[in-house]
Amino acid sequence: MLAKLAVLILIPLLMYYCLRAWTVAGDHRTMYNHYPGKCRVLNMQSGSEDITTLPNGLAFISSGLREELIFSTVRKQQPGRIYLFDFKKPENDPIPLQIVHGETFLQETFKPHGISVWRHKKTSSTPGKVTLFVINHCNVKGDRIEIFDFHKSNNSLSHVTAVGISQLGTPGSLNDLVVTGPRQFYVTNMLHFSHWLGHWLELALVLPITEVTYWDGESGRSVAHGLRQANGINISPDSRYVYVSEAFVGVIKIYQRNEDDNSLKLIDEVVTGTVTDNIEIEESTGALWIGCNAQLRKFLTEVAPNHESPAFTSGSHVIRIEFKGKPSAASATIREVYSDDGSQLSAGSVARPHKNSMLIGSVVHNTVYCDILSY
Repeated sequence: MLAKLAVLILIPLLMYYCLRAWTVAGDHRTMYNHYPGKCRVLNMQSGSEDITTLPNGLAFISSGLREELIFSTVRKQQPGRIYLFDFKKPENDPIPLQIVHGETFLQETFKPHGISVWRHKKTSSTPGKVTLFVINHCNVKGDRIEIFDFHKSNNSLSHVTAVGISQLGTPGSLNDLVVTGPRQFYVTNMLHFSHWLGHWLELALVLPITEVTYWDGESGRSVAHGLRQANGINISPDSRYVYVSEAFVGVIKIYQRNEDDNSLKLIDEVVTGTVTDNIEIEESTGALWIGCNAQLRKFLTEVAPNHESPAFTSGSHVIRIEFKGKPSAASATIREVYSDDGSQLSAGSVARPHKNSMLIGSVVHNTVYCDILSY
């Protein structure tokens, strides 16, 4: 009797997980190419997993996960880099920033992932400087958040300090962050376990065991729990709401932020129907721009470490979510801005708008610049 009952419970559960895996894999999706205007592929290598901009149109691009994911067991990896792109000069390709550092930073183990920027206020005695925060999968005592000062005069970054994952008190693998102060930030960990077997269990079963951690400049604490592959994170222009992407289930969590203690309260979620990655914010409207990977199984095949020359074919698209009033599922309008079958952009990860144009990045493939005329 108990055996029959167990079978009756397990069969529907198995069917549920198989259906969810098939939906997330995206093999059922047919991608059609449509662009918001003229688009061109920029001349840079090793992907562009995350992008963030300054109001003047300067964009920072993290590059190097291609080496970490694809060539990790095939050849000696090349260090990652941070590139700079100027929206005011879109005809120019991104340039790599020189990193000036001491003994606390190892260039050869630099594998940048999520990035965020903080602009210091100008005063009568000090100019407003720019500080860049970068998640680094350095493979030395776990992930770290590297903190750099940006120097426009010579297009360089000077390493200031780092915050290690052990200091944060969060397990697993870091993914993205959003800065809230000179040394304060929220950060997501997409994977809870450190061992590869744990990774596969998390991904296959979509376990709700990842979180958002807040670093107050001295210590870290968990402020959001039970997330399914917490990925991209960003904050509303008025700093009242924090948005978190649950990548494989295609859900955007909406949290209300307590500005006194920086705790987060879940108030709603938006289901997108695709694999959502990084979240960028349109400052004038508060709308969310999200880079999405439409065909996850193809992407996972591409980044298999034994593939020396992967064939990039994973479809990508960009969606924009605008809220009418208070952010909620009921007030959200979702529009697709860009779609590609993988021929121009494979495994899209981020879309950063600036006025009437945007940059689209990918985990391991091209970086695309587009004019935005209509969508």
